[in-house]
Amino acid sequence: MLVAELREGEPLVYINEAFEAITGYGPADALGRNCRYLQGSDRLQPQIKELREAILRREAASVRIRNYRKDGRLFWNALHLAPVSASGTGPTHYVGLMQDVAALKETTARLEEAVRFDRLTGVLSRDALLDQITQLSADGLARLLVIKVDIARFHDINSGFGHDSGDALLKQVAERLRGLSAEAVGRVGGNDFAIVYRIARYEDADATVAKVAAALSPRYVLPGAVVSVRFAIGFVIGELGSDPLMLLRRAGAALHESRSTPLREARSFDNDSAERSKKRIRLVNELQLAVSNGDFVFDYQPKVELATGNWAGAEALVRWEHPLFGLQMPDRFVELAEDTGLIVDIGAWGGPCGRHICVAAKPRLHKAAAHLRKRLGCGIFSSRHDTLHRWDS
Repeated sequence: MLVAELREGEPLVYINEAFEAITGYGPADALGRNCRYLQGSDRLQPQIKELREAILRREAASVRIRNYRKDGRLFWNALHLAPVSASGTGPTHYVGLMQDVAALKETTARLEEAVRFDRLTGVLSRDALLDQITQLSADGLARLLVIKVDIARFHDINSGFGHDSGDALLKQVAERLRGLSAEAVGRVGGNDFAIVYRIARYEDADATVAKVAAALSPRYVLPGAVVSVRFAIGFVIGELGSDPLMLLRRAGAALHESRSTPLREARSFDNDSAERSKKRIRLVNELQLAVSNGDFVFDYQPKVELATGNWAGAEALVRWEHPLFGLQMPDRFVELAEDTGLIVDIGAWGGPCGRHICVAAKPRLHKAAAHLRKRLGCGIFSSRHDTLHRWDS
């Protein structure tokens, strides 16, 4: 606590023991002096002007300001000043309450650092990367090239070698990307990264993407394994002032196109990519609704003995009965169902339905082919989740 007179120089007339503990200055050092000495030569702080104007207006003020202890060490001070009157007519003194908030400032800085950077890899977080793209796009120096990179079959690394190996792979990928002299590198998903470059010409994009791919291609040394890893790569070129979230989404749309190619070839964003992404989103929503409504049917494919021409069995194949577009073949929805995990729900639907259909179909099949084998199997298989339902009749 401190008290200063409102006269020329605003000298200090009182300090308490806490003031001395915080600043190191005792009464002999402080009384009679203007408390601006606590800022030393660090006077170019906007908060000082704010305090000066409040004092001239005889108003209260609250600021956080950099002060210096008697031994020269900096501390952050939360200072609240309030005018008081000793005469009953008008303000004659200022009472100040000081608090050392250095520890709070350090904690806040650490929290901001934790939010800004991905904890595992040390690259920028998604939100921090978007902020960085905003700044880069606003400076007007060049076009931005935003590249998104996805580790193909990352789930297999985690499942086959353990999550410690997956974490090691993510760290090594981030380290290689940081070494490419990009404007910014961020982790934008579980195993997705984004890299941002300034480019002068559109023609520079392909060479830059090739450089990124080349840096990622050497094998990775993981705990207990040395592995080769494929990467899907999508990229977009943003004009000056482009919306950063839009750029990231468009790079993601191109990345999805790359995932769909057999060898994960790099893909650039175009309008067709955007349209395909929209259709994919709509299809996922419709497929989720179809799972809820049970809009699936079985078609039967007979198994025939080539030697005799007799039926040996029948295979039940799932079809999607779309309410608007009619019967949809598996190539229309199975891959999408596997990518989104809906294949498990479709398999769960097929279990009881398939069993019921097999029991109901058995007499008809035996009537049509008396020599049909006693065992009749119907199966739905998900290659990703290794789920197989079989019913014997």
